[in-house]
Amino acid sequence: IGTLAALGALLLWIATAASPEAPGWRLLLAVSGAAALWVADRLRRATRGGLRLTRDALLAEGGAELFRVADVTGIERGALAFKPSGGFLVRLSSPRPGAWAPGLWWRWGRSVGVGGVTRSGEARAMADILAALLRERG
Repeated sequence: IGTLAALGALLLWIATAASPEAPGWRLLLAVSGAAALWVADRLRRATRGGLRLTRDALLAEGGAELFRVADVTGIERGALAFKPSGGFLVRLSSPRPGAWAPGLWWRWGRSVGVGGVTRSGEARAMADILAALLRERG
């Protein structure tokens, strides 16, 4: 978060104080700096919360439902899976609207990625519990 915020501040400083000659570069630097600060703030807000796995669903801290356990068709945890760092990927039976909590989870169509800034052991434990719930379901 600090690195992103520092990058945003540096880009904004370059856009204003260092004043590049071409106005296009100044605009590009200012927009890039503002975007970096926005992403840093989103990451800060997303990582304040957490995730809660129940027998029925995986929920975000605010109560938003990432997916229902009944909709899960598979879990991918391998090294070659397209998943967040230290996390896991859940495949769903039907597509869900896209959503994103930077560093914590993302959802795109039939895929939900969980992990990133989470500890790998905690993500692994959640994936194991989810796999047990799937085996229990049959």
